[in-house]
Parts: sequence; C-alpha cells; structure tokens
Amino acid sequence: FPLLFVTIACGAISGFHGLVSSGTTSKQVNDINDTRLIGYGSMIGEGALALASTIAAVAGIALVSTCNLPSVGHVADLSWHVYYDNWAHASSNKATAFVLGGGALLQEIGFGEELAKTIIAVLVISFAATTLDTATRIQRFIIGEIGDSINQPILKNRVIGTLGAILPAFILTMWSIPDPVTGQIKETAWIIWPIFGASNQMLAALTLMVIALYFWKLKKPVLSLIIPFVLITGTTIIALLINAQTFYHNNGLLFGVDIVLLGLVFWMLFEGWSVYRNMEKNHE
Repeated sequence: FPLLFVTIACGAISGFHGLVSSGTTSKQVNDINDTRLIGYGSMIGEGALALASTIAAVAGIALVSTCNLPSVGHVADLSWHVYYDNWAHASSNKATAFVLGGGALLQEIGFGEELAKTIIAVLVISFAATTLDTATRIQRFIIGEIGDSINQPILKNRVIGTLGAILPAFILTMWSIPDPVTGQIKETAWIIWPIFGASNQMLAALTLMVIALYFWKLKKPVLSLIIPFVLITGTTIIALLINAQTFYHNNGLLFGVDIVLLGLVFWMLFEGWSVYRNMEKNHE
C-alpha cells in the first residue's frame, strides 16, 4: 500500500473505465435499462481479471519448471525468489509472470503446455490491442470536446484528434530516461507508469464524486459512493506523495508532473466541496 493499488490499475474501481462508460459505452447502448447489467457485469469481469492476474503472477509461477526469463535467461525451476529477487529483474520481466503463471494454471486443469502458453499470450495481446484502440478513441473524443468548449473546430477533426492522441504515446515509447530507482535507461512510458496509475485512480475518484453529488441532488443514498471515493482519493494522494519523494532528486520533469497531478486532486476536492455547499444552501 498504496503503490500496489495504483500499479495494478485495472480492477473494479478504475478511472479509465469511467471514461469508457461515458465516452464509448453510452454511445452504443440501445436502452438505458441495459446499462446496469453491462456496467456491473463488466466491472465484475474486470475485478475477476485483476484477481486472476495477481494469482497467476504470485502463485502460478510456482508451478512453472523450465522457462526463459528476460532478466536472467534460462531457469530450471522457477520460484518467487528467482522471479522477484529484486525490482530491476521484476521490472524487466514485464508480463512474463502472467503468461507463464497463467499457462501453468491452465496446465493444471488439463491443457497442453504449448496450448496453455499460446492462449495466455493471445489474451495479453488482446488486452493491449483493445485497450489501445479504446484509449485512442476516448482521447480523440476528449480532444474534440476540448475543441468544442474553447471554440476551436480544428480539434474536432477526426484526423487531428487521432494524431493528438497517438503522438504523445509514440513519444513516450521512443524517449528513454534513467529509472529513478535502478538507474537503468528505460522507455519513459515505463517510468511514468506509477504516475499514470495515480492519474487513473484520480479519474476514478472524480467519477465517484460526480455521481455522488448527482445522487445527493436527487436525494438518493450516497454512502456506497462516498466510501470508495474516500478510499480511492486517499490512496491516490499518498501514492503521489511517495512518487514525489522518489522523483525529487532524480527527475525534475516527472516530479513536476507528479506535483501537477497532486494539485489537480486538491482542485477536484475543492470543486466538489463547493458544489456540495451550494446544494446545501439551495436545500435550506
């Protein structure tokens, strides 16, 4: 705590899914009565995926015998201590734990070794492809909405919006900087992952706050929204503070981004409190 909860960003509470539901899902639903089944069912599935990923990465690798790891090469008997002996090795192995551990778990229920690994590898590729497609589309929508709000029609152009979504991501994959923890040169996208995770959970907190305020205005129960909102907001703030300490002496740019995000969290809280106070006055 708290970095685990902003590193494993996919789960039942995720800001990215708040954007998906408002940016794409809402445009594809024929009947509003279907949204509860779609939204609740998808979050149950996403939470199960997060749990399965953790099981594969922690318990599944104990079932693996011979394998090849990006960090150390050939391994005769994989175990927790071999895979997670230090942060540098665990980081360089990336999604290997999920592929190997997930494949080993499938083998335990009767799948062949090659088939099991292939199924898990295809799942990883599918996750990446669908996430990339959805994220690019949502970013294009956001750029278009910004253009609409500041009266810049060019930003509503699909080509301009798509380029605006893709180019920053392309730069992050091509630009490499030293890892603040290990000192190794890595793609910037990997280094800022903890910041991305914190921003993702910040969006989750924003989503919960907006819905809570909306339900409060309708005089409906909001406790089930307030509790996760408080937990997610607290987790995000603590994670950003820890990251700020890490980046302060090692990377001024990432430290600046971290501080900006921290400022946005408190701005969000201030705006939410202001709306709540105005609603209270209107009730009076």
